[in-house]
Amino acid sequence: MLFSKILKPQFLDFSLTIPAVLLGVFLFLFSPSAQSSSTVVSLVDALQSGQVSIERLSGNGSSSGSSISGTLRNNTNQALRIGTNINPALYLENSNPSNQNMIAFQIYLRGGGYYRANGQNFIELASNRSTSITLIAYCADFEKGNPTYSDSFAVKYVPQNLSSLANKIARYKRNNPNHDTTVPAQVALWLGQGVPISEIKEMFSFNEQDEQVARMILNY
Repeated sequence: MLFSKILKPQFLDFSLTIPAVLLGVFLFLFSPSAQSSSTVVSLVDALQSGQVSIERLSGNGSSSGSSISGTLRNNTNQALRIGTNINPALYLENSNPSNQNMIAFQIYLRGGGYYRANGQNFIELASNRSTSITLIAYCADFEKGNPTYSDSFAVKYVPQNLSSLANKIARYKRNNPNHDTTVPAQVALWLGQGVPISEIKEMFSFNEQDEQVARMILNY
């Protein structure tokens, strides 16, 4: 069981300031489609309604953060805007029982890209097409191995015994969008399940501040 590899999110905020000489090109390449709905919908609602479907989800060897890669298909005739926060969080059941199940809290385009408009962060899915995505997810099972590229996942509701803990992590992440919560959130997820901090420290690298934030999350 190795938890040393952590791929932290590298978010590309398309609302960043752009030099004037490049602005026109930038807007053409990265602005949301004029044909898209201005309504931002949640991934959970879009999945339940059949507007989108998950074609593939796999691990990348990481335990936390940008740890799940996949493909999401837009089944409609117009571009869709999907909010980056996954609410409620989704449980990803691993096809390999020896490796971690995951809990996903956020969705981004492959590489971490997203759009921002009217105070909302979202990704855009072109009509009737598949889009590569990255999920911000954390390992739910301390005793198991990291998800690998050969692992696939089925999307489930978060089990009842983890629901309250997942809600605390999600709430903290939403209210602290500028904080890198990758390590503290993972520590909190294991600590909240009763894994002693000393055991977590043996398998997963974190510092005193990470532990403090993790305990703050548990009381959030």
